[in-house]
Amino acid sequence: MAKTGDRLDQIFRQKRLLIIGAAAVFAAGLAAGCFLPGRLSGEALSPLSTLAEQYLQALPAGAESGAELLRAWRNISLSLGLLWLLGMTAVGLPLVFLALAYKGFALGFTAAILIMQDHFEGITAALLTLLPQNLLLVPLWLLAAVLAADFSLDIWRGALDSARFLGKRTLRYSLLFAALLLPGACGALLQAKAVPALLAALFHFS
Repeated sequence: MAKTGDRLDQIFRQKRLLIIGAAAVFAAGLAAGCFLPGRLSGEALSPLSTLAEQYLQALPAGAESGAELLRAWRNISLSLGLLWLLGMTAVGLPLVFLALAYKGFALGFTAAILIMQDHFEGITAALLTLLPQNLLLVPLWLLAAVLAADFSLDIWRGALDSARFLGKRTLRYSLLFAALLLPGACGALLQAKAVPALLAALFHFS
């Protein structure tokens, strides 16, 4: 256990700038997404609010048919695949952080739209809709972004010049991303099963 703790501490010290940078970029995207709806006019917000309400009402039916699980899993796996691919390029670092900022922005924007629906009920809907899966997915996006950015930096610095080392490092990098599919699948299950059940209970008692 002590060796594992020392290893994790060493990794954090080595990658702390990437970890802090990834967290800061995600937080900036999240803040921008939260503040943007307040700047929009009523005409612009109206269709967004309608779409949000229709989505919330359709979630329970989507969970029963399995369509929501398929959609959630597709989005999560494609996002991980995109981050993996960006990390395989020498210019991937800014693109990885741009994708991470978009994830934060989308989360913040969705939360803000839901909250603006109906104050207390909107806050409740936002928590039930976004919190369960994102307790798992936000750390997942941060970890995936750090892995991709680190690999991209290694390519840019020429650390992978040796063909033998390149093969081993690429294999390890790819296996780490493959392992991230497991928590991604858990996040998809939470989004597709737990969230609709919670929303169904909310609509039932509201």
